[in-house]
Amino acid sequence: MDAIVFINEDCLIGSAQQKQLLYNFLRVKGLKTVKLNPFQLYTHYTNFHALLFDLRQHSRHVNMLIIYSNECAEDFIKTYPARWLLIKSFFKEVVFLQDVYIPSNHDNLG
Repeated sequence: MDAIVFINEDCLIGSAQQKQLLYNFLRVKGLKTVKLNPFQLYTHYTNFHALLFDLRQHSRHVNMLIIYSNECAEDFIKTYPARWLLIKSFFKEVVFLQDVYIPSNHDNLG
């Protein structure tokens, strides 16, 4: 399955820790990241507006959007509810990692 990862650099938890946990989740679940824009620097998104733009440009539906926590998306969701609904419409599932995944000692988080 393919997935897009969103990392909020201004979230309550540091972006390095978010990134580590999110990419570990991808590895454990056997998910592959999708890079919609060939000019994108990272394999994850840090801006919901850019994500929506790329989704519209490529008209691509992706299996999963993975975000560390609801708090990391809360400002965008409250400020731009219509855009959030548009973003969600491109995905089969939106996963807030903090709600569904508790890392274990076997996950090798270092």
